[in-house]
Amino acid sequence: MSLADLGPYRLPPEDAAYEAALRDALVRELYDRSFGALAALVPVLFILKAVLDTAWELAPGIKWVFAFMVLVLAARLYLLFWTRKSPGRATPRQLGWAFLAGAALLASGFAAMNWLAWPYLGVGQIGLLIITHAGINAVA
Repeated sequence: MSLADLGPYRLPPEDAAYEAALRDALVRELYDRSFGALAALVPVLFILKAVLDTAWELAPGIKWVFAFMVLVLAARLYLLFWTRKSPGRATPRQLGWAFLAGAALLASGFAAMNWLAWPYLGVGQIGLLIITHAGINAVA
């Protein structure tokens, strides 16, 4: 599938010649820009831990989910540094899959953490949890 097939706009033939290079550059830029969001997520995870204080001790498995999320975040940061240090090691397709996998795993971790903590949270904590997630979405 080419970019020209995705919508009503057709690329002129001279632009279509650069389509693959443009697509690869956009994927690499998206992957590189994820560094800011990932760096901002490090303190947010610990803010989230403070918000979930009551559930932290009571909810079974929440500590495991939190550890999983820290591990995924550390792996994403490591991969980002690795690909920046040696840009030719990963193809744009691999970078795209790494971006999608990392985002899906972290989103699953947030969902699992909310699901596990929900029965143990008060109204104020639920409000803080909503604000925290709104902040995460704004950064993302």
